[in-house]
Amino acid sequence: MPKFGQIKLGSKRKGGIRELPGFTSISVDRENPVLGNKYVLWDHRDDDERAEVIWKYKEDYDADWAQNGPMKEATLKIARRVYKGENIMLLCWCSGPPIYKPCHAELIKERIEGILAPYMDKQ
Repeated sequence: MPKFGQIKLGSKRKGGIRELPGFTSISVDRENPVLGNKYVLWDHRDDDERAEVIWKYKEDYDADWAQNGPMKEATLKIARRVYKGENIMLLCWCSGPPIYKPCHAELIKERIEGILAPYMDKQ
């Protein structure tokens, strides 16, 4: 049985955690053409707008997943890396310190954890 790696969220903001020893960082902001959120958050202080752009991303993510699209494939690739023992940090601008705001990266992290959950129960 493999020893799984960990999946964490990090922040690209000044003061955010971008790197941890033993972790590989993967950007999931718009720098990532597949997993980045294409919906722009114009006012990072507006929690309603944040919820809306995350919801729109979730709709796209779920639709892509149902169609075995590129977002699903990219997520499965990360899940395989964690399954094989690699520690991964998903980086965006919202999650983690210093602002601790909801982020679409949480959806990706949750999906990876869901993929791995049946295997973790067997450890």
